[in-house]
Amino acid sequence: MRFRIFGVYVRRPSGITPLGLLKKLSKGSWNHIPLITSMEKEFNVRSTFFFMTDETRYQLIPSVETLLRNLDRNGWEIGLHAGIKASTDFQLLSREKERLESILGHNVFGVRSHYLTRGGKTWENQCKLGFRYDSSINGIDVTFNQPLQPFPLFIVFPLNFHDSVVFNLKHTSLTSAIRIINSVLNRIAEKRDFFTVNVHQSWAYLTQEREAYRYLLERAEELGVSAGTMNQAYRLYLKNRGLTLGT
Repeated sequence: MRFRIFGVYVRRPSGITPLGLLKKLSKGSWNHIPLITSMEKEFNVRSTFFFMTDETRYQLIPSVETLLRNLDRNGWEIGLHAGIKASTDFQLLSREKERLESILGHNVFGVRSHYLTRGGKTWENQCKLGFRYDSSINGIDVTFNQPLQPFPLFIVFPLNFHDSVVFNLKHTSLTSAIRIINSVLNRIAEKRDFFTVNVHQSWAYLTQEREAYRYLLERAEELGVSAGTMNQAYRLYLKNRGLTLGT
C-alpha cells in the first residue's frame, strides 16, 4: 500500500482569506519545520521538502542552508521549488537546481513549480536537467489522479491533497478535515493508489492544521498505508512496472 507525503515552501492560493494571509505572513515560519519533522519521526516517516532558490525573490540565508543540510542528513528529501519563470526557462531552471545542489553537495531529483506553473516544454526541460519527477499539476480540492510518465524514467506525480485549499479556501473545521482524511485513506488502502499530500511549514504552528496532519499520520499507520518521500514513490512506481534506473 502506498501513500506519499511531502512538505513544500509557502505558496499563496487564489482567493486567500484574512486568516490565510495571517498564516502566510507569520514570522519565523522556518522555525515551524521541526513541528512537522517531529511528528513524522514519531511515525518513522520522512517526507520531501521543496525549497525555493529563485534569487530574484528569495535569499537563502546561512541558517536556512544549515536547515537544508540537517534535513537532508537526517533522511528527509530536498527537492527544488522552482520559480515561476523557471518553469519555461531552461537556463534559469538549471541555475536554480545548481544552487540547491551546491548547498546539499549532491544531485536533486525532484522539482515542483511555484503556483504549479507549467509550459509546453517544462517536463522536457526538467528531464534534460536530470530531474526524475515533477509534481506541478492539479492542486484544487482532493483528487485521485495517478502518476503520468511523459518520458522514459520521468514521472509526474499529481498534487492530490492541498492543505491551503482544505483549511483556507473551504474554511474546513478539524472535524470536517478528519472526515476528508478518513475518506482519502480508506480509498488508498482499498485501491492501493499513489497519493500526494501538501503540507505548508508556515501553518504548522496552528493547532487545527497540526492536529489534522498528526491524525493523518496516525490513521495511515493504523491502516497499513505507507508514507515516504517522493523519491521513494518514484522508485516504487518504476519497480511496480518492472523498470530500473540503471547505473
